[in-house]
Amino acid sequence: PEAEVEFSAKLVDDKGAIVDARTFRAAAPVSVMEAEPAAAALDKAFGEALTNLVLWTLGAIPAQPAGGRRHAP
Repeated sequence: PEAEVEFSAKLVDDKGAIVDARTFRAAAPVSVMEAEPAAAALDKAFGEALTNLVLWTLGAIPAQPAGGRRHAP
Protein backbone atom coordinates (compact mmCIF):
# COMPACT_ATOMS: atom_id res chain seq x y z
CA PRO A 1 0.00 0.00 0.00
CA GLU A 2 0.97 3.63 -0.57
CA ALA A 3 0.06 7.00 0.85
CA GLU A 4 -0.53 9.46 -1.98
CA VAL A 5 -0.64 13.25 -1.86
CA GLU A 6 -1.69 15.53 -4.71
CA PHE A 7 -2.39 19.25 -4.80
CA SER A 8 -2.31 22.08 -7.31
CA ALA A 9 -0.84 25.55 -6.99
CA LYS A 10 -1.06 28.71 -9.06
CA LEU A 11 1.26 31.68 -9.23
CA VAL A 12 -0.54 34.95 -9.85
CA ASP A 13 0.80 38.40 -10.64
CA ASP A 14 -0.12 41.57 -8.78
CA LYS A 15 -3.20 41.94 -11.00
CA GLY A 16 -4.46 38.45 -10.20
CA ALA A 17 -3.58 36.92 -13.57
CA ILE A 18 -2.31 33.34 -13.44
CA VAL A 19 1.30 33.26 -14.63
CA ASP A 20 1.96 29.58 -13.97
CA ALA A 21 0.26 26.53 -12.48
CA ARG A 22 1.33 23.06 -11.56
CA THR A 23 0.08 19.91 -9.88
CA PHE A 24 2.35 18.26 -7.33
CA ARG A 25 2.17 14.55 -6.55
CA ALA A 26 4.14 12.30 -4.24
CA ALA A 27 3.73 8.84 -2.75
CA ALA A 28 5.37 6.90 0.04
CA PRO A 29 5.01 3.23 0.97
CA VAL A 30 2.97 2.24 4.01
CA SER A 31 4.58 -0.64 5.85
CA VAL A 32 1.43 -1.77 7.69
CA MET A 33 -2.18 -0.65 7.30
CA GLU A 34 -2.35 0.97 10.72
CA ALA A 35 -2.79 4.59 11.74
CA GLU A 36 0.78 5.40 12.81
CA PRO A 37 2.60 3.99 9.75
CA ALA A 38 -0.05 5.47 7.44
CA ALA A 39 0.33 8.90 9.03
CA ALA A 40 4.13 8.68 8.75
CA ALA A 41 3.85 7.79 5.06
CA LEU A 42 1.44 10.68 4.43
CA ASP A 43 3.85 13.01 6.22
CA LYS A 44 6.73 11.82 4.06
CA ALA A 45 4.74 12.16 0.83
CA PHE A 46 3.45 15.61 1.79
CA GLY A 47 6.95 16.75 2.70
CA GLU A 48 8.24 15.67 -0.71
CA ALA A 49 5.40 17.40 -2.57
CA LEU A 50 5.78 20.55 -0.46
CA THR A 51 9.53 20.66 -1.10
CA ASN A 52 8.84 20.46 -4.84
CA LEU A 53 6.30 23.29 -4.52
CA VAL A 54 8.83 25.53 -2.76
CA LEU A 55 11.58 24.78 -5.29
CA TRP A 56 9.19 25.46 -8.20
CA THR A 57 8.05 28.72 -6.61
CA LEU A 58 11.60 29.90 -5.96
CA GLY A 59 12.54 29.15 -9.55
CA ALA A 60 9.48 30.89 -10.97
CA ILE A 61 9.54 34.13 -8.99
CA PRO A 62 12.10 36.72 -10.11
CA ALA A 63 14.65 37.70 -7.49
CA GLN A 64 13.83 40.87 -5.58
CA PRO A 65 16.34 43.42 -4.33
CA ALA A 66 17.35 43.17 -0.68
CA GLY A 67 14.45 44.23 1.48
CA GLY A 68 11.87 43.19 -1.13
CA ARG A 69 9.44 45.37 -3.00
CA ARG A 70 7.82 48.23 -1.21
CA HIS A 71 4.31 49.33 -2.00
CA ALA A 72 2.99 52.81 -1.37
CA PRO A 73 0.18 52.89 1.22
